[in-house]
Amino acid sequence: MKKSLFLLAWAICFMNSLYAQKTGSISGILTDGSDRTALRYATAAVYKAGDSVLTAYKLSDTKGLFKISNLQT
Repeated sequence: MKKSLFLLAWAICFMNSLYAQKTGSISGILTDGSDRTALRYATAAVYKAGDSVLTAYKLSDTKGLFKISNLQT
């Protein structure tokens, strides 16, 4: 009985830790390389490594800021 309760508790903790590591996010500021001005309404894109499939994209705001959430790790 104690062994099965221990295994159940371990499985719940293990599954919880797997769920917590499934998503991530990336954020930043898009600027022009020559004069460091913010790039308004520019596209930031995330591609899957290896086969270059578009995973997610987001437009920057008026200050060049963007945040892409819920990325699969």
